[in-house]
Amino acid sequence: MVFGSVFTWDLVSFRKSRFKVEPDSNWMFTAREVNKTPIRTYGKLSRGPQGELVLNYRPWLFLPRRTLTLPPGKYAVGRGLFYSEIIELDGDSAPPVMTLPPRYRSHEEELSSIYVLAGVQDIGAVKGFKAFWNWLKELFGFRPEETATA
Repeated sequence: MVFGSVFTWDLVSFRKSRFKVEPDSNWMFTAREVNKTPIRTYGKLSRGPQGELVLNYRPWLFLPRRTLTLPPGKYAVGRGLFYSEIIELDGDSAPPVMTLPPRYRSHEEELSSIYVLAGVQDIGAVKGFKAFWNWLKELFGFRPEETATA
């Protein structure tokens, strides 16, 4: 219920227009089970003393605080159509690790610099829409937009 409530409130209230990213830790959800921490666990992600990504959360929002250290790897911010994700860059695949509430939708570059991630990449519908738009422009004789690959 927390996941749905946060997403609904962020979308209905247009929270991204008045939201500011915190410089040390930010609220987000796990996108999959990580080290026995359930999917959609809500917590604050920060950098640990050795530079690792650490999620501090409370099960059921009131039980004793727990800490999840994300496995070492190369992470990036994935820009989606309605919400963004922190993705793990693993060869050709980029599975999501953290799901960001919609309030973060226009703050991907800030998050990438705060957490020292490997940049921002388009994912899902955004990637497909941009490819379609470039194809349409090229069809009518306009030069397609140059896209950077990471």
